[in-house]
Amino acid sequence: MIRFIRRSLLLCSLAAFAACSNDSSGNDGTLPEGFSRIELFLCAEPQLSTRASWNDANAVDEEMMREAMVVMVKENAGGTHTVERIIPVAMDGSWHERHSIGTVSTEDGTYTFYSFGNIEYTTTMTDGRCTGATVNGITFTVGQPLPGALESSTWTADFNNAVSLASPSLARGIPMTNKEQYLVNSSRSITLHLFRMLSKVSFEFSNKTDKPITVQKIELAEVTKNGTPIYFLPPKEGDNIVNRFPAPATNVNMTVYDDAAGFDVPAAAPGVMPVTHMAYFNESVSKHPTGQMPLTVTMKRDGEVVDTRYALVSLSAVPRNTYVVVPIALTEYMLELKAFFYAPIGGYPPYSIEAKDKDFYCKFSTGGDFVLRPFIYRFEDRDDESKWFELTDATKVESYEITVSGDVGIFSQEPNFSAGEILGTLNGTSGTASVRLTANLIVGPGVTQIYTRTIYIMVG
Repeated sequence: MIRFIRRSLLLCSLAAFAACSNDSSGNDGTLPEGFSRIELFLCAEPQLSTRASWNDANAVDEEMMREAMVVMVKENAGGTHTVERIIPVAMDGSWHERHSIGTVSTEDGTYTFYSFGNIEYTTTMTDGRCTGATVNGITFTVGQPLPGALESSTWTADFNNAVSLASPSLARGIPMTNKEQYLVNSSRSITLHLFRMLSKVSFEFSNKTDKPITVQKIELAEVTKNGTPIYFLPPKEGDNIVNRFPAPATNVNMTVYDDAAGFDVPAAAPGVMPVTHMAYFNESVSKHPTGQMPLTVTMKRDGEVVDTRYALVSLSAVPRNTYVVVPIALTEYMLELKAFFYAPIGGYPPYSIEAKDKDFYCKFSTGGDFVLRPFIYRFEDRDDESKWFELTDATKVESYEITVSGDVGIFSQEPNFSAGEILGTLNGTSGTASVRLTANLIVGPGVTQIYTRTIYIMVG
């Protein structure tokens, strides 16, 4: 269950704030015509309600803000931009989810706010006022044009395996940035939002068997390699953060967890909650043929029997500041797929069936008819084919169905069930489609278990 971390709201002192701003109000607090007073807040909360909150039960301090700086830039007639204010945000060395910046009085107009959190910066003071600042090698000067290098500025993504946020690159906490534009034409409050430069994933393991299982290793593939340049400011399309890299990015297999002793996932029973393992990683885009992110889990059953399971996480891209929950159901059932391919007249081109337990990749180079014959068996019966059963076995399977999605244009006849077999015809068009198999397995008197596997059909 998600819980929200409530943190005290600390206000910056007016004296400290005045030292880094140019207030336009009179001695009596009144404002000249054409000026407005805005109250500014800074937060590490999601900007959109549709974006998952980071404030889950496993949230840690380093996910919040400890230090920050805001640069306020005015848009001039003709489209030029001038640095109006530089506001260092002191937070007394504590971690905050939300923090008050203070109140400023400024001329009405359109302003862009550049916010930086948990990132080292230096300031220049003139007559007690903050007139300049440098962050990530970029210098802002009050009264001067906005630095042109800001939009193309990069940062090095080095966040993989930061399970405890102990990585040197995270010594100050998770770095955060953002760019937001607001029209100021009346007194109001504005909340500025910071976006973290990395992603967070929570693997939630549930055990569907009657015996404990020990998870020893978790690997997630198609993750952006450490040392990859990313944009300093979050790339956006509208209000949504997207994945966009300044140069081609290399993807790697990230070891999320590796311990021979492992952690236990208790046997299924009423009231038993999933066991969670949490990690952080670089923003990523999958280059896998299916466009998804492969997950491999190595575990021990019955004390010593090692079992490796493979699955595809239904994610094609994980932008920065995204929090993903991946539910993983550990079952004792496995799928075996036998395939037959009938090419058109002119030969039998190569094809391959790559089995990865939970998912299968059927690769073809041309069109033709194919037959996929699925068998299901319990893990303990993996070496005894006499105990494998087909979907038509009414004593073991209550019902079953398939769902076809993806590039369905590769079929002249979409896959369908016939007597327990999956039949289809490829027309030779390149693409990748998926066949989702769902079966209600009879695991005991009056007890069924939903079993799902995905078969990927790839041509070209």
